[in-house]
Amino acid sequence: MTRQELSIAVDARMIASSGIGTYLRNTLPPMIAARPDWRFVLLGSRARLADAGLGTTDNVEIRESSAPIYSIREQLAFATSAPRRADLFWAPHYNIPLSRTARLVVTVHDVMHLTLPEYSGGWLRRQYAARMYAAVRRRASAVICVSDFTRRELERVVGAGPPVHVVHNGVHPSWFELSGSADAAPAPRPYVVFVGLAKPHKNLAGLLEAFAMIRDRVPHELVLVGSNRDALRTVDQKIDDMVAPLRDQVRFVERLELPALQRCIAGADALVQPSLCEGFGLPPLEAMAAGTPCLVSRIDPLVELCRDSAAYCDPCDPADIARELLRLLEDRGAAAVLSRRGRERARAFSWERTAAETVTVFEHVLSS
Repeated sequence: MTRQELSIAVDARMIASSGIGTYLRNTLPPMIAARPDWRFVLLGSRARLADAGLGTTDNVEIRESSAPIYSIREQLAFATSAPRRADLFWAPHYNIPLSRTARLVVTVHDVMHLTLPEYSGGWLRRQYAARMYAAVRRRASAVICVSDFTRRELERVVGAGPPVHVVHNGVHPSWFELSGSADAAPAPRPYVVFVGLAKPHKNLAGLLEAFAMIRDRVPHELVLVGSNRDALRTVDQKIDDMVAPLRDQVRFVERLELPALQRCIAGADALVQPSLCEGFGLPPLEAMAAGTPCLVSRIDPLVELCRDSAAYCDPCDPADIARELLRLLEDRGAAAVLSRRGRERARAFSWERTAAETVTVFEHVLSS
């Protein structure tokens, strides 16, 4: 078999989503450019893939697929849309095709559906996740984990299986070009920013409780990006009661396009990530690249990512979140040190490296 004959099928249906979409949008283009002699068959929305700059080269074919994730329809789509003669199928999430594929590589971002059943969305979703991860263990030729923490959790919860490779996520070079000056800020008032979806493990309730403890001691606003207030209401019915006393000090911002998001993070006095659990932690990485000091949870994946380049708090203790946030906002000398360290730490991560290491995994699987 010559390299010219190799074809790689990719489930790219989540190209427009936040976490996995960011992963796909930043890894696929350099992978496709690095292997012009491979044929990439992308399953997903032709329009969304075009918006991501994909489908314009001779070695890319797009096969339209609108099947929702975690559904029976997606398995039908895999069986009918995926090329049966593809040499390798790459699933960027654990919802893998159950139909026969030649070689299967799966990226696992976290195993929270198994380790945090209270956040998994009910019994059916837990059962679905358990069966899918079991299928990954049986059928995958290799697994890519985005952090060493995720690798350890996968092996602990799912058990021994195919070879597991740790390939960290990256950060786009444009984040390093930003300034933390007032010119970058979207509002004249100083603020602290949180970036994330309205999911319980993101611990927004803990952050709001902590911010309420220090609201009279700081002039800052708390800006929640990507956290729709109505969606938050469905996660925690206490949300309105928690926001009410904060009045004009909390602002909800819908999902921002990349330039606006970058300006928002670069203009903040701090980014806070008080998560109870993570698989990696893209917002802190991007904030560090922009020179924005970070306060993150003292949990293994965020310590693995940030090392000594962030301040830490106990996510289960709102008083500790409040204390460490106040310290970061009041001690601008310490914040400046974290800003410098953060930028240095962030330079260890790049999407080009992520793409290159992913291609190396593919090559190893294809040659085995």
